[in-house]
Amino acid sequence: MRRCIILLALLAAACSRPGPSPEQVGAQAGPKSVVAMLREQRGELTDWQKLTLAIAFTESRCNPQAVGNAQDAGILQLVPIYVQEVNRISGTSYRHDDAFSIEKSLEMFALMQDYYNPSRDREQAIYYHNKSPHYRKVVLENLEFIERYEAVRRAVVAQ
Repeated sequence: MRRCIILLALLAAACSRPGPSPEQVGAQAGPKSVVAMLREQRGELTDWQKLTLAIAFTESRCNPQAVGNAQDAGILQLVPIYVQEVNRISGTSYRHDDAFSIEKSLEMFALMQDYYNPSRDREQAIYYHNKSPHYRKVVLENLEFIERYEAVRRAVVAQ
């Protein structure tokens, strides 16, 4: 979960710093510590940032060191051919090992989406990352969770 908080910080440039991990929150005194954690997060996530986070959560539970069975790596579980395609369309020189970098994974995702999905359509974004209907369903469920979290965070911050 701490890695998810780090990803939130990267995705929302306005965030001041990541909050405590769930283990740290659980060790603190009750709901007040959760409220304090939610208040520390600054800025709003855009719809695109929420979707990117939902995809990262679906792929790896936001674990930048995740490795799958098909040479998929990093928070977005990028495969070698994905990295090659990013390099082809953008003239970059990413390596597959760059998938383990949160920042570089997000850059590659953005380059791929900007090329194939310049309107940043949510459905197309999911489809271009993974064409499985089941995958789409899971990403949308995770996106719904992230949106509920954001609604609660906004309510807490407003108090």
